[in-house]
Amino acid sequence: HYPLRRQRQMCIRDSGCARRNAIGHAGCVALAEALAANPHSSLRALSLWSNYVDDKGAVALGAMLRRNTTLTDLNLASNGVGEVGGAALRDALRHNATLASLDLSSNPLGRATTRQLADAWARLSRPQASSESTLRLGAAPSLDIELAEHFPRAGSY
Repeated sequence: HYPLRRQRQMCIRDSGCARRNAIGHAGCVALAEALAANPHSSLRALSLWSNYVDDKGAVALGAMLRRNTTLTDLNLASNGVGEVGGAALRDALRHNATLASLDLSSNPLGRATTRQLADAWARLSRPQASSESTLRLGAAPSLDIELAEHFPRAGSY
């Protein structure tokens, strides 16, 4: 675990990578609070892949994304984010115009939350919206195909 002071320092960089550091939801909440306190930080990309973020951390990140204007890439793959965290991130997408890449692959989001996230992503209008806009959900292959047919602009699944 990183001490709180170290987690807040990570937010100053252009790119933060804390992959597989077991920061847990408490560490994720501290990071989200630091970013929310400075919504215009220089942080552009944050990878928290495999850090036990779970729903509590995802809810905190969702609250941060509502205010943040600089983060373009967020990787939350393999973090135990379920329906509650997925719903918080989905709701945050309605208020965030800068996020261009969101990776939620290998998380137990559930079928309904996965569809809702894909729908919310497809409806977003971003200035930098292009082929670089990517949503990764890592759903079951049959759902991937179904989502791709209904939401072709939602990015990769």
